[in-house]
Amino acid sequence: MLLAAIVVITSLHSGPLKTQFTMPSDARGPQPLIFFVGWLSCDSILYDAEHKGDGFSKFVVRTIKTSGYATFRVDKPEPCQQLDFQSELAAYQEAFEYAIKLPQVDPSKVVIVGLSNGGGFAPLVAQGHPVAAYVSIGGWGRTWLEHMLELERERLQLSGKTPTEVNEQLRLFPEFYVRYLVRREKPGDVIQSDARFKKIWYDAPDSQYGRPAAFFQQLQALDLEREWSRVRVPTLVIRGEYDWIMSRNDAAAIANASHGQLMIRPRMDHFRDLHANYANSMNDNAAHFDDALVGDVIAWLHRVVK
Repeated sequence: MLLAAIVVITSLHSGPLKTQFTMPSDARGPQPLIFFVGWLSCDSILYDAEHKGDGFSKFVVRTIKTSGYATFRVDKPEPCQQLDFQSELAAYQEAFEYAIKLPQVDPSKVVIVGLSNGGGFAPLVAQGHPVAAYVSIGGWGRTWLEHMLELERERLQLSGKTPTEVNEQLRLFPEFYVRYLVRREKPGDVIQSDARFKKIWYDAPDSQYGRPAAFFQQLQALDLEREWSRVRVPTLVIRGEYDWIMSRNDAAAIANASHGQLMIRPRMDHFRDLHANYANSMNDNAAHFDDALVGDVIAWLHRVVK
């Protein structure tokens, strides 16, 4: 059984923050805490215990129900679609400070679990507060530009493009992303100034993946390898063998910088689902959740969080 409470925090920077705190109903005294740092999209992370959804939500719900830890989650401030990264990060930081001060929480046994984008910037959330361990699942650890160039190649190949078509677009993407991410031009402005880029861009003129262009330009400015190199606690870095969204190079960058353990999950994709082969990982109705993942993460946490 779980005890759960929805709490709205008044943020100094981002307006109201909707959060959820859970703990085992039989808990006595301050408990270890798992603080979740979410993914890129604006989807809510505040699922109830019976929620059935994609692999992200299954991982979160099953971890909450079976870990024996207290847990804390926070939704992104609204309107999320207009939120830049620095504002989102400030919300996570405020929620983290609130969570570790709860009387039910043992502040010496706080674990940060970062998922996808959150698995990259997780060390920025603690702001110098003690953390007992980190778990990064499907995160990125280099520059966002490097990540995107690798993603574009995998996306094009898995979508059925010929090698010639893939290489034709990859000749244009580096220049496009340098202008967009490094020089901080909006995608639409880049295309307006050079019609060559029109055939490779597949998103909005002023945003990408439902987030504003400024969000990704701020991601590009981060030095995540430096941030992970400052981590001095046990770190578990998990990547799916068939993850075409976040590359093995990004996972290895986190593990190497933090001196952490890199765990490659056979046949698992970015969304925690298993596939028969890599070619099926983009569109596969037969995929199913990696049922052993939650137990392996919890077993690791029990070993390192004394």
